[in-house]
Amino acid sequence: MVVETIKLHPNDIKPNQQAVIKVEEGFHAGKYMSRVEEVNLNRIVMGAPISHNRIILLPRGQEIKVEMAIRGGLCRFGTPVRGQLNTPIPTIQVDWPEQVERIQRRNWVRIPLVADMTYSLLTEEPETAPLPVKSRSLDISGGGMLITTTQDKEALGNGLLSLTLKLPALELNSIKARVAHILTGVNKSTPNRVGVEFLDVPRMVREQIVKFINLKQREMIRMGQLQRSY
Repeated sequence: MVVETIKLHPNDIKPNQQAVIKVEEGFHAGKYMSRVEEVNLNRIVMGAPISHNRIILLPRGQEIKVEMAIRGGLCRFGTPVRGQLNTPIPTIQVDWPEQVERIQRRNWVRIPLVADMTYSLLTEEPETAPLPVKSRSLDISGGGMLITTTQDKEALGNGLLSLTLKLPALELNSIKARVAHILTGVNKSTPNRVGVEFLDVPRMVREQIVKFINLKQREMIRMGQLQRSY
């Protein structure tokens, strides 16, 4: 699962849009179906949660999570309940979210990609950050990369990296990523392999990565290096 943060547009949430309300703590903990009744720039009015034909009266200030389909993907955001109305139908009011988390549940296609690149360790004090480290990519997907490094787990610090890769058809500049796993080399002359997961990748950049992967896939199929799936 890959999670990215996106900024909402005014028309991303509309009346009659289906939604799921999740209450994670307290007496009303559970998952409830709902729908959007009204939208303005500051608030969203949603149908009050119903369970077994009984209206759930969520108190003002109750923290909830809302899930709904936005731009063809599942998105979620957290918000407190700001108020309730009982007429003409029972509803709750929540804040309009400036940003939501978009959840990509599909498995990303991964293709080989051997190329020179660099990465830098991300620290709390950028002015004292270490110099970029030379590396090589081994493969890439829409969700991350496999790269090589002579550094071990301890040297990678908190595991947060900034990746830079420049190719004629794909350019990644200071893409934030986290170390997902490390495969230690068999000896000192063999570099470690590090799987990294992209974090907070701008939508346009991720689309560029996916477009690049699709292009390479077609080339590999044409050259007989990859079998087409039907």
